[in-house]
Amino acid sequence: MLDTSLFGGRLSELRKKRGLSKAALGRIIGVSTTQISEMERGTSATTMQRLILLCEYFSVSSDYLLGLTDDMQPRKPVQLSSATPETEPAPWMTLEEFQAFADAQAGSWELINGVPVKMDSASDSHQWLSINLSAQFLAYFKGKPCIPLPGKDVWTSTEELNDARDHRKDSTRKPDLLVYCDKAQRVHNVIVKPDLVAEIWSHSNSYHERSLKTLLYQTIGVKEIWTIDSETADFIIAFFENGRNIHMRQGHLDNAPLTSFLFPGLTVDLSGVMDILENQPDSNA
Repeated sequence: MLDTSLFGGRLSELRKKRGLSKAALGRIIGVSTTQISEMERGTSATTMQRLILLCEYFSVSSDYLLGLTDDMQPRKPVQLSSATPETEPAPWMTLEEFQAFADAQAGSWELINGVPVKMDSASDSHQWLSINLSAQFLAYFKGKPCIPLPGKDVWTSTEELNDARDHRKDSTRKPDLLVYCDKAQRVHNVIVKPDLVAEIWSHSNSYHERSLKTLLYQTIGVKEIWTIDSETADFIIAFFENGRNIHMRQGHLDNAPLTSFLFPGLTVDLSGVMDILENQPDSNA
């Protein structure tokens, strides 16, 4: 039988170590603040789906959360819902091992809790938006100290990037576009705490995957996050200070430009961009 008091105590400890409020954790797994309080007090359990989300977010095994073991390490790699690994790599990899591995493989890879994960290929609309967004970022930042880079690894582990860390917790993510403004942010060929990240979502990205990734960027100190839905053409721009949401803009690409809070004058016009892709002539017609 589940020891709900032990489960609740461990959940509370993990939440506090991440610096999350009960409301923030509730948003991650889709429950109310009251339900989180009841779970932590041991007066309520949780569903299997939410247990999986908790294990994925905190990088712990279900056995640990359920009080069946004191070993926090998951028994097998946790992978994103959109991941489709094509090879069977070593069980755990350091950052250096992962970079060598990814360079020798086809496709785009991320390192998640020490495990290399191959990401799905982006759709045409995803790549078309990414190219247009990158072009306008490049034009704006030309001659400025900040550098925009597409598809660059971002250090997202909660551990500090140094030789003393637990290598099994190494984690990177690869946003569609990032901006960093200090060469000290470039460490071991990854970017630490980029100033801005932009993500273009596709249909394959689940709601929880989007929420987890956005919260992850916020947690590591990213100041501004741009998210664009490649299918609906809706966008959200969120600006953070000390991990707190300060300002937010949202709209549709055809109705409003994307304007940065962090970089004065950075305005990206993507109106009509998707029409170009949709209206491409068909030579076979």
